[in-house]
Amino acid sequence: MKKVILIMFIVCALTMGVSAQDNTGEKAAAKKFYELFRAKKYEEALELVDKAIKTYGEKAKWYRAKYYALARMEKYEQAAAAITKKETLQKTTNSNECMEIAGTFFKMKDIEGTIRWLDAAAQNGFNDYPFLENKEYLPLRRHKQFAKIMKKMKENCGIGKPAKDFTTPLLTGGKFTLSQYKGKVVLVDFWSTKCGPCLKEIPFMRKAYERLKDKGYEIIGISLNYEKETLTGFLKKEKMPWLLAFSGKGWDDDTKNLYNIFSIPSTWLVDKKGILRYFGLRGEELTKAVEKLIAE
Repeated sequence: MKKVILIMFIVCALTMGVSAQDNTGEKAAAKKFYELFRAKKYEEALELVDKAIKTYGEKAKWYRAKYYALARMEKYEQAAAAITKKETLQKTTNSNECMEIAGTFFKMKDIEGTIRWLDAAAQNGFNDYPFLENKEYLPLRRHKQFAKIMKKMKENCGIGKPAKDFTTPLLTGGKFTLSQYKGKVVLVDFWSTKCGPCLKEIPFMRKAYERLKDKGYEIIGISLNYEKETLTGFLKKEKMPWLLAFSGKGWDDDTKNLYNIFSIPSTWLVDKKGILRYFGLRGEELTKAVEKLIAE
């Protein structure tokens, strides 16, 4: 499955629910796990988790942490057992985490387990479905439930429905409100200067924008960078002549959360009437879609 940015989610999940009355040692253990995990010291992280379970009891957050350490060590059978134990203590409702777990079961070639977690992700709002249409996931497409899961994910995405309206601060000042751009074809692009695939798309986007901007085409690039200086420094070297939004919240950006973004680049193409028509297109495929909508 696609790589998920979950490090911050992991540490938040570990520290959440630890009250002031709880042993401060548990908070320290959670912080240490985060440090070890981020440093890719997975064996040490696993040892810490096992000690934490013995010391602080069988809690969902520690079995979740154990799962992640084992999964990164490619000990998938043990990871599956850890997440199964976690599920008996607390059900998983985060769609991105469900997808991460589905990826583990897929690596185990456990189709039923993969389908079960894909369905959980879909039921909890996951919408980034296009990659599941790749050849490597053919074994999943043969499963009788796969079509229903894909249908649900597409419904979550909202294709054919009015695009979710939002207002976001522009890098240069002022604000952008999507609904105010009816009458134009609008590309909503979630990206970051630290995202390699995002940067590869810029030349395609620039070429199409310069040719089509006077025909009713606009782009709002929503940066998920945390530091403004990083973004402005990048823009001094790379020409991006369209509207750019920056909140400084990074992966906690309000619009990113509204659209339930799983990974970037993430492109959402809205027609002149404000209807979401395409999702996840890149390169020439995206340009052709824009031209089609402009011609309507």
